[in-house]
Parts: sequence; C-alpha cells; structure tokens
Amino acid sequence: MVQNKTIGISAVAGQPNTYQIDVLNVWDGDWDGGKPEDRKKVADFFLRQQCSSMEILSDTPVPSGTYAFTSKQRVKHTMLVRCMPK
Repeated sequence: MVQNKTIGISAVAGQPNTYQIDVLNVWDGDWDGGKPEDRKKVADFFLRQQCSSMEILSDTPVPSGTYAFTSKQRVKHTMLVRCMPK
C-alpha cells in the first residue's frame, strides 16, 4: 500500500518524535482506510519499531473528489502522531 501511495508516512520537521501519516479511504479485504480503528493499526504498524506508545494528535479528513468509475468519495486522512520513544 505504501508503494501505490495509499499510505504515506513522514517525520514532521521541527517536532521531535512526531509523524504525519496519510491514509486513503480504500478497502483491501479486511482492511478499510476509512475506519479510524484501521488507520490506528497503520500507525501502530509503521511506528512499532521506534515507539513504546503513541498518541494520535489529530486525524483530519481531506476530500479530493471521487474514485474513477465510481461515485465513492476519495478521502485522504492526515494523522499527526506523537511517538514515545523506546
């Protein structure tokens, strides 16, 4: 999913241990980027190596039209996550 830009992660400049995680609201089998609990799983997965725990500071939906060949709304959720280092 990272390769096809469904999910993106980057460190936030000037804010130590803070990351921006972008997740599109796509469905992939038993995972749905439109669900808050599945977006939290993404954050847990990507940050588990360096974080003992984390706090989701914000989760902002950004609509960007519809998906091709459907009327489903395309929404990118931008999360800011603070990591408590191990």
